[in-house]
Amino acid sequence: MTVRTVLGDINAGDLGVTLSHEHVLGNSTQGYWHKPSDPEKARISEAPYSFEILSHVKRFICLNKDNLVFDSANYAIFEYKKYKAAGGNSVADVSNGRDIREQAPVIQEISRVTGVNMIPSTGWYISATHPSFIGQASVQELRDFLVKELTQGIGNTGIRAGIIGELGCSGPLRPDEKKVLQAGAKAQRDTGAPLTVHVPHFDYDGHRHVREAHKYVEILEEAGAVPERVYMSHMDFAFHLDDDDIEYQKKILDKGITLSYDRCGLEAVYDEDHFPGALEACTDIERVNAIVKLCKSGYEKQLMLAHDAGSMKIQRTRYGGYGYAHVLEHIVPMLKHRGVTESQVRAMLVDTPRRIFDW
Repeated sequence: MTVRTVLGDINAGDLGVTLSHEHVLGNSTQGYWHKPSDPEKARISEAPYSFEILSHVKRFICLNKDNLVFDSANYAIFEYKKYKAAGGNSVADVSNGRDIREQAPVIQEISRVTGVNMIPSTGWYISATHPSFIGQASVQELRDFLVKELTQGIGNTGIRAGIIGELGCSGPLRPDEKKVLQAGAKAQRDTGAPLTVHVPHFDYDGHRHVREAHKYVEILEEAGAVPERVYMSHMDFAFHLDDDDIEYQKKILDKGITLSYDRCGLEAVYDEDHFPGALEACTDIERVNAIVKLCKSGYEKQLMLAHDAGSMKIQRTRYGGYGYAHVLEHIVPMLKHRGVTESQVRAMLVDTPRRIFDW
């Protein structure tokens, strides 16, 4: 069995240390930015990203429009070389094939120059970003689209997708997002490809934190997905990852699902203008505490780690962030200090990704 990358198939044994949820390039302005009514916030929102406004961006990550665009190949190469030097070898680029369709040669060059294996994906994100044809297409038509990109190539690039997802879910789930989940499940069942879901932890209509990952799992199972080939992303983005969250996650793990703790390094406070009632995400200390508890309960073979370094400049070292090496340089030492063993770390970073992405 093999793993599909932007430079062709590789042996699963060559994956090495792998981050489960990243974005090589990206632009999130469509789904996450709007100009605030407050004059000072509006000024900051449209200013070029700079260290002068860094404190504002750290607090309110969706405030500044320029922060939500990361499209420099040179800067991506700079960041991924740091990851490679720290011992990293591969990443899952869960951008739904968008960047591959638009910039396939660029993504391939980033992988080639840095030596980092990049696993491309296919699918659709949250409904606010859906292309118009999603609304009219049937589940079967969407399934056929996904299978084509998995078996023949993404668009006209000839690069075959290696992952389905991240399939976007909003809070609450929109009808077209449910249809996409059903199509993804059928494509996954028919091909054996891994599938990942963007799991929100906030209901934007009800202005409240929610736990709804089980709903997405149920939809996938009913449509025929194989749980052992599914991983739920952003499971470390709950409000505080308290004991109730851990027990909730264990119920999902017991179904055979893998969880991705992929927001490492992202400790922002959310602006009420953009996410009313959300206010804050959990911290790395809370993430580490949760991972330690799950490892002590024997779930390390169903956990993967990453940063979800997407379109946001603030997540890269050149712009004042932690970069792609943060898990290796900072999170892993914290885990070991708390008693997580070398074999458990290897399970989360090497063994489980190899199992998930090998098909």
